[in-house]
Amino acid sequence: MNNHCPSDLIPVQNNMIISFVNYELRVQLEDKSAADIERETVNQNENFAQWDEEWKRMAGAHANAPIATEEPRPVVEEAKVAEPVAVV
Repeated sequence: MNNHCPSDLIPVQNNMIISFVNYELRVQLEDKSAADIERETVNQNENFAQWDEEWKRMAGAHANAPIATEEPRPVVEEAKVAEPVAVV
């Protein structure tokens, strides 16, 4: 608790308005039943599991990608030399 700025902790109360430069927040505290909390927890865990699977799928796709061992060499075209023209 020693490593915080004074503005890090705001004691919140019901119907409190927190004002900022360009906007305001109104605090509305709602009571939730144990069933509501359990339902929200289950939904959150399902979402996190889906995200975890998506991240694993993406990481696996990158793991199977070919790894370049050399830097690609630039393509250089040979300069064409004009043939001498006979002057008559």
